[in-house]
Amino acid sequence: MGDRITNDLMVSPEEYELSQMRELTTVLQAADDVAVQCDGGDPIRLPRSASEGLTRLVTYLAGNASVAIDPYEEELTTQEAADLLGVSRTYFIRLIEDKRIVPYETVGVHGKHRRVRLRDVLAYRDGRSLEAQQSGREELELARTRSEHRVQPAR
Repeated sequence: MGDRITNDLMVSPEEYELSQMRELTTVLQAADDVAVQCDGGDPIRLPRSASEGLTRLVTYLAGNASVAIDPYEEELTTQEAADLLGVSRTYFIRLIEDKRIVPYETVGVHGKHRRVRLRDVLAYRDGRSLEAQQSGREELELARTRSEHRVQPAR
């Protein structure tokens, strides 16, 4: 449990593919329902999670970014979760102890090894991104308000 699967795949776009990737990104982002059809077979509707993953993959490739496909088990060690968030393990442990990431479970003979659910880590990451966006908007609005209320020097 918690073992990271290391058979990852790196995908990089070719220069000649970029315009087609951008077009595909536009179509995928606007679609409510996505299906694939291979070699003339019947179309198969993608589940929401596969559709979202495909849309993200194509969007990154359209931006000329390389993408690593690296699956995780549902339960992560604290080190795996910290790596996923781009923080130190010590900081991640503090997030758990401050109850900013819950729930977690302890495993092992003495119950000292913590495991967290991938979905909880991703929810924290997405919430942190949303908070940063909202904070940035609030700061921008405050700066606008201040500039509107500045007294202009007399000429």
